Amino acid sequence: LTITNASGSNSAIDLTADDLVDLTIKGGGALTVTNDLGETSFPDLETIDGSAATGPLSLSVTGSDVEAVDTGEAGDNLQINSTKSSAGFATNGGNDNIEIDGLGTSASVNAGDGGDNIELNVVLAASNSVDGGDGNDTLEASTDVSIGSFVGIETLELLGAAAAADLSKFDS
Repeated sequence: LTITNASGSNSAIDLTADDLVDLTIKGGGALTVTNDLGETSFPDLETIDGSAATGPLSLSVTGSDVEAVDTGEAGDNLQINSTKSSAGFATNGGNDNIEIDGLGTSASVNAGDGGDNIELNVVLAASNSVDGGDGNDTLEASTDVSIGSFVGIETLELLGAAAAADLSKFDS
């Protein structure tokens, strides 16, 4: 299924589909999907391809089925609470906001170009990677950042419950 959001529009929609496997999002308008994309609203969803979207996307991905998320080059908002082991999340260009509340054991996040803000609220597994990409990227960690790998992060902000930071895990 392909959703095209017209340039200049600002849409907020609630989507559901039982048998949808691939979702493609295009267009120049801002699009907010108001419900979680994953197990409850989309039990069979595996890929979300918003790479052709030129307007900002706001998405929340949950559960264990979604394997790949790719947003466009605008300033996107992506919330991740996924347990899919090998999932890949890419926001490409733009000044993106990414919130990581759950990440499968081998999953990766790539923020692409731009000054991105990445909020980490879960301890990563050893094989997880977070790549800020080119630009001035900030990682706000409310938990330990002593496991996993972090690339392209220019600023580390330790918040609240963060008790340990292994700076050898960072490679800018």
